[in-house]
Formats: sequence, structure tokens, C-alpha cells
Amino acid sequence: SWGSGKAILIGSFAALAYQRESNNATKQLFLSLARGAGVNPEVELADPQSSEVEVRRLVSDHEQVVFVFNHAGNAFNAALSIDVPWSVKQARNLSDESVIPVQMENGKALLRKRLAKDEIWVFRLESN
Repeated sequence: SWGSGKAILIGSFAALAYQRESNNATKQLFLSLARGAGVNPEVELADPQSSEVEVRRLVSDHEQVVFVFNHAGNAFNAALSIDVPWSVKQARNLSDESVIPVQMENGKALLRKRLAKDEIWVFRLESN
């Protein structure tokens, strides 16, 4: 019957510890737990150096604003793949409103940019 068992719950702040001082073993643990639960990344960087690059997004039904932070101590060639639920009409750099070349492939927007040391790249993806 329900309610006759016992349980011990133990909690930790592993994610907070990882955020404060990241290491590859903890990263791989979190990634394997997410994959095991069927979670697929919506944003991917195709480069081994990408561990020093942070991507944040503001998402609405018809556009996304993407922030890319290069925390590395050197320049980095960012090749970014972002899942979007619509076809991208255009991508614009928010610092100067210039158009950014974007390719659509299998529901993903593909963008490339060379990021300088400590550069922050902010752009907007707009739907058709």
C-alpha cells in the first residue's frame, strides 16, 4: 500500500559548484544525465575550444535575441547552430544593424563569426 515505505533524500548544489568552478568531469556528468533524459541541446558550437564561449537567448514566437560571450583569453572562430521552430528570414547584428549571413539546415540556423578576446556578439534572428 502507498505510504508505508521510507525514503531518504539527499540534495546538493552540484550545478552551483560547477558554475563557480567548472571542470570537465562535472560537465560530462551533467551532459550524460541530460542525454539520458532525452534532452537535446538547442544551441551547439562546433569547436573543442567552445567551453570558453557562453550562449544565452531571449526567445519569442517569431524572433530570438542571441548573446554570445567569448570568455577565452584569445580570439575564437564561432560556428553556431541554433534550433529554431521557424525558417529564419534574416539575422541582424544588434550593435550596427548589419545583416549576418545565416543558413538553414534541418531546422537549425547556422551562423559563423570570429570573436575577439572577451568579445560579446549580440544578434537577432527573425522569422519569415
